Amino acid sequence: GGEYVLGGAAGAGGMSGVGAPLSRREIMARAAEERMRKQDEAKRARDAAAAP
Repeated sequence: GGEYVLGGAAGAGGMSGVGAPLSRREIMARAAEERMRKQDEAKRARDAAAAP
């Protein structure tokens, strides 16, 4: 067996590649921030398309 850590760096393909693996709370916070950013971008695109 081995050990798998959610959010941990896997070889050279890790996103942060530094320090300890992310906690579940950090992963959920990043996902929420990303979701809010995408919603904001979509709203801006809709507003720009609706503007005369």
